Amino acid sequence: MASLDQQIELARRHVLEGRRIVMAQRARIVSGQVNGEDAHRLLANFERSLEIFEQDSARLLSQRDGK
Repeated sequence: MASLDQQIELARRHVLEGRRIVMAQRARIVSGQVNGEDAHRLLANFERSLEIFEQDSARLLSQRDGK
C-alpha cells in the first residue's frame, strides 16, 4: 500500500490531468472540432471524473491534516 503522501501526490496528478482533459474537451466543443450530443456527454463524464478526483484529493488532505 502506498503511503499517504504517495496517495496525495497521485491524487494531485489525477486532478491536474482531469482538469487538462476537461479544458481540452471544452475547447474542442467551442472550436467546432467536435459537436453533437456525444461530445457533450463525453465532457459531462470527464467533469464527473474530475469531481471524484477532487473529492478524493480533499479527503486525503483532510486525513493528512487530521480534520
